[in-house]
Amino acid sequence: MAGTYLEISCCLSSGGGGSAFFGDPVANFAALPSGDPDGTIRLTLDTGVVYTVTSDVWDPIDTELASVAVNDTNSIDLTVTGGVLTSDLKLSAAAAGAGFFKATNSIQADGLRTVIEEASGSQTGVLKSADWTTFNNKVPTSRTINTTAPITGGGDLSADRTIAMPAATSGQNGYLTSSDWTTFNSKEPAITSGTTSQFWRGDKSFQTLNMDALTARTDGLSPGTGKIGEMLQAQQGAFTATGVAASGSYGSVTSLSVTAGIWIIYGVMAFEENGAVLTQGVSAGLSDTSNGSNVGSFGFSRHAYQMISGENPQFSAPPKLVTLAGTTTYYLNSKFDYTSGTPRHKGEIWAVRIG
Repeated sequence: MAGTYLEISCCLSSGGGGSAFFGDPVANFAALPSGDPDGTIRLTLDTGVVYTVTSDVWDPIDTELASVAVNDTNSIDLTVTGGVLTSDLKLSAAAAGAGFFKATNSIQADGLRTVIEEASGSQTGVLKSADWTTFNNKVPTSRTINTTAPITGGGDLSADRTIAMPAATSGQNGYLTSSDWTTFNSKEPAITSGTTSQFWRGDKSFQTLNMDALTARTDGLSPGTGKIGEMLQAQQGAFTATGVAASGSYGSVTSLSVTAGIWIIYGVMAFEENGAVLTQGVSAGLSDTSNGSNVGSFGFSRHAYQMISGENPQFSAPPKLVTLAGTTTYYLNSKFDYTSGTPRHKGEIWAVRIG
């Protein structure tokens, strides 16, 4: 410390009054040898006490701190405990404010030991290597944080920086909110590509498209079995009394067996009075029973006509769209209202596949 000085004087006296002779230090009092000349001085290392011998009797030597002088407000405290001289250098207010640190010195048996405080948030002192590494790895305030839209809040590190980003919208780039994530996550997954011969069906699967079923004929012939446009037909080409039922009841002139699929079924019926006495008229329709028990009921078609004596009317039975899981027989039914005679009928029934 600048401006501080220390004066220490120590008096050593031998019991015999002879000249002092310094012998080698020994481990402890029991190790002090016999036969040393009177006035010999030795140090015991375990206690740091100095002894002198007279007639083989070892006595401790009194030591005296002669003087300590300091020329400013700093102070040095010296103590002797167990023969070890220690000093505590205390900082003045001015020295502490200037950033000086405290050092504790001690004179040990093996030499001078100086202990310096480690630096901390409240203590000036030496910097540990670990702290040096930590401080050296700090980012200087000259470094900057650079941001681009939609992130904002960049700048140098000389001040606190708040980095911000808005929520994304249809017109704003930004982060994805949890509600938006739920919305997007609930969307339909991407569709894996199929082939050019497939179509995307309502059950969300690719199915092979039956191109043959869709192929149009250009030779004037009906498409083959199972193909769209396939036509089925049954005919009674000449007037006959076969199938004519009693007055007011339905009979059938012909029938048609229709396979599974989607079909449009229609028919044409012709009537002949053939000398019969008609009382009302005639009717024609399609049904799935030979006696026409459900002609005119839900899902079936009927056409009624007031027949005039002497004419042979012909008209169509209204068409019917049917979806069949298996083969079903359809009938072209007729009905006469008469009192006598034998009326006759003829007709034709068609079915066209549309699916």
